Amino acid sequence: MQEIRCNSQIPFEEELDSVLSRIPADQVIAMEARIDDWAAAITQDPNDFFASNWKAGSDWRGTPFQTLYDAIGDMEEAGKRLGSLVRRVIVRRVCNGERWYMYRNPEAGTPECPRQFWGTFYWRHMN
Repeated sequence: MQEIRCNSQIPFEEELDSVLSRIPADQVIAMEARIDDWAAAITQDPNDFFASNWKAGSDWRGTPFQTLYDAIGDMEEAGKRLGSLVRRVIVRRVCNGERWYMYRNPEAGTPECPRQFWGTFYWRHMN
């Protein structure tokens, strides 16, 4: 578990910026708004959280994230960039006064940890 700080590093930030530069600004805003909705839905329950890869699902057609996939053309790479965008949105919330924590399984990407368990888990400290 790691507390997210206002100066926390965004993974693959250069790659994210490169992809986002090819997507219309209103569509980037729509993706960020959806992620903000996920974050805002976290309740007072200390067991409430969201995982970056679970919320978007495996089929992005008809969602704000379809443009991210379309710009990249590869679902695994698009998933990584989505993870970076989620982190960026959460860091922004931290910079605005919220306290957030994250956990990423260190075995992610190994045979011991199948793909469906790769995401980063986020939860908010409510006190």
